[in-house]
Amino acid sequence: MFNPIIEAIDVPLKILVVDDEEIQRVLTCDCLEEEGFVVTEVADGDATLAEIRRDKPDSVLLNVVMPGHDGSDVCKEIRADPEIADIPIIMVTGSEGDGGFPEILCPARG
Repeated sequence: MFNPIIEAIDVPLKILVVDDEEIQRVLTCDCLEEEGFVVTEVADGDATLAEIRRDKPDSVLLNVVMPGHDGSDVCKEIRADPEIADIPIIMVTGSEGDGGFPEILCPARG
């Protein structure tokens, strides 16, 4: 399938998909790979930070609700680390309501 964004870039974009639900990871990865992205997947917050530091992706699709190190915590840690703070993060959730999302999207600075 032709994707003008992908075609305009010489090197395929690397996307890290983070979700504790395997079926969600598989579906998301399949869709992204079909569009020409290079995809890596991890199942938890700790693995996310390790993978980002190992192989800096161009963007992260990050599930909000995960056991242990959840997406909110991971997002804050990424933003606090100058080496990886510039990576675009797309927060993903199947939850209803705001669940504190404004704090994630517009964190206090200073």
